[in-house]
Amino acid sequence: SALGVPFADVPGVPVSFAVWETRVSDFEVFVRETGYAWNHRTHFPQTGDHPVTNVSLRDAIAFCNWLTKREQESGQISALQSYRLPNKKEWDAAIGLAVGRKTDLLAAEREMDKQVFAWGTAWPPPPRSGNFNSDEISGTDDGFTYTAPVGQFAPTGEGIHDLAGNVWEWTWDQEVRAESIGVLRGGSWMYFRKECLLSSYEYAVPAELRAPSIGFRCVFEDKRRVQAFLAAAQEMSKGRLQELREKLGTPAVSEQDVAKMRQQLDEKPVPQRV
Repeated sequence: SALGVPFADVPGVPVSFAVWETRVSDFEVFVRETGYAWNHRTHFPQTGDHPVTNVSLRDAIAFCNWLTKREQESGQISALQSYRLPNKKEWDAAIGLAVGRKTDLLAAEREMDKQVFAWGTAWPPPPRSGNFNSDEISGTDDGFTYTAPVGQFAPTGEGIHDLAGNVWEWTWDQEVRAESIGVLRGGSWMYFRKECLLSSYEYAVPAELRAPSIGFRCVFEDKRRVQAFLAAAQEMSKGRLQELREKLGTPAVSEQDVAKMRQQLDEKPVPQRV
């Protein structure tokens, strides 16, 4: 990105995640270059490397659209490439949930998804897990009263920071939800309730909500990569269908059974890194 934000690939989805939450300095460039009507600074001090807060879903979408146009016009990305907010499946994959990375989960995997945090299953969070209201959780101090500069806490295996804590992050499934509703993920510096810090926790809120605990991060999408990803998933689905037919024996499987299996496989493509 022209703003100096690195992106990291995530297994199971064909997009790359910004390794940091969108910073105050990034959002200031957007407001300055566009004249965007936004003046919602926090009541606490922040420097340019802190995550921007008090942004609504529409503010976050506007930023992504601006960054896409800015880099397309400068030739840094092509017309087939863009920035946007992550959707549920992408977020699940980035945070490490099995449901985001593969299909046909075992019951044990589904149950684990309901109990796991970004750092594992330990409670309270181990040191350096993220910027939460740790004083309320365990009586300890993580060193930050409010937001922390991005990248201060342990990253995921892919190198993505602050997926848990610091600020809630907007996600948006454009095909599922109207722009009037967004879903926040990851918890924030204000939160201490155990259930809110679970990786699977989803907080549906009005799109116009702004709060000092809410920010966002972008994902980078390349339509050519998405097409290749979907094609690979479809081929794998066909292979799995053939395997099922061979195991069951073709005479014992009706055309209705095959159609049903194909529908199930097509609805749940198997993730694969491309």
